[in-house]
This record gives sequence, C-alpha cells and structure tokens, in this order.
Amino acid sequence: MPVLVGTALGLAGLLGCGGKAVIDGPLGAGGTGGESSTSSTTNPASGGGGCDAASHTIDITDYNVGCTVASDCMPVFIGSFCTSCWCPLSSAINVADKTKYEAEAQVKAAGVPPPACNCPASEGICVQGQCAVQVP
Repeated sequence: MPVLVGTALGLAGLLGCGGKAVIDGPLGAGGTGGESSTSSTTNPASGGGGCDAASHTIDITDYNVGCTVASDCMPVFIGSFCTSCWCPLSSAINVADKTKYEAEAQVKAAGVPPPACNCPASEGICVQGQCAVQVP
C-alpha cells in the first residue's frame, strides 16, 4: 500500500501550486489500479487573478495533527481553493478538529468554482504520533 508521508506543508505546497503527486497503486473506489497521477493547477475560471489565494487557503498549522491510533486521523485538503483539484492526498488532521475544518473549508471555498478532478480514495493513518495520509 502506498503511503504519502512527509511534511504536510511541503506536500500541500506542491499540490496547491500546480505540482503533481504520482501514486503507484490501486486507486480505490472505482479505480482500475496501477500507476496514476493527480495534478493540481490554477483554476482557469479564476482568470489569472480572479481568485485571491490568500483569502481562499487553509493552513495545516491551524489544526491538531497529533494522534495515537489511525482512527484519530482524517484526510483533508490543505492549500488554496483557487486550484482546480482539492484532493485530500497530502494532509490529515485529528478528527477532533473535523467541525472546525469543515467550517473553515466552507468559508474558504465560497465564491470559488467547484473542483474539476476525480480524487482517489485516501484514509488517515497515524505515523509516529502524527496524522498522515494513505492511499489504499
């Protein structure tokens, strides 16, 4: 099973700024398996400045990422909602912050065109006391 582990800010920065994460393994629900990629690019509907990333970005440092077991964690999208893909592949937070995250995500995504990508299944895991993401 591929596991994405790294600094949440580093991976979120890569995905949130038009980078690419390559996932070698099954895609999960509805996937065919094998090698796949998910990329995130600037949302064309934003029109080169129509979406202010500063006011549409969620920062991982605002959330508890500590854990003791996998069930403590949930994958979340961290980064700018100005991108065309909001897959929760790079970051996970403690489920105790679920309501806080959902409220902030709703505010940050307001007025932004919906994402235009299909995300593979992902799950939160606990690695050395920190929430991380696993793509089954």
